[in-house]
Amino acid sequence: MNNQFSQKVSEVLAYSKEEADRLMTNYIGPGHLLLGILREGTGKAVEALRKLDANLAQIKAQVESLVKGTEISYQRTMANGEMPLSEDASRVLKISILEARLLKSPVADTEHILLAILKNDDSVASVVLEDNNITYEAVFELLTKK
Repeated sequence: MNNQFSQKVSEVLAYSKEEADRLMTNYIGPGHLLLGILREGTGKAVEALRKLDANLAQIKAQVESLVKGTEISYQRTMANGEMPLSEDASRVLKISILEARLLKSPVADTEHILLAILKNDDSVASVVLEDNNITYEAVFELLTKK
């Protein structure tokens, strides 16, 4: 499955895990994936957000405030370094592969994760993005312009 994702996605996943740990949650959710994308900072997802005049610092702060300490019985990352993906985050990654295929890309990259997050209507990440006028349609249109 790893060969279906770009190197940037691997970096985003590593950053997402660090963000989850920093925010004292013991899982990786869509909000952490978005924070990982923002922290990585150089992919097409961030370029699209900038082109849509998104305030990245504001989005980051809003996501952080909503996910911080959301797991009541927080414990540091398990001894083996693993941190589980939530069902929503797992679904986002699966949908990102479909988004990559839709856009005729050989691998899923940050922009495909962003689209998948926006398709997941009830996640913290999608709500924050939509509150900041970032929609699936707007990002998709930007990515398909020639």
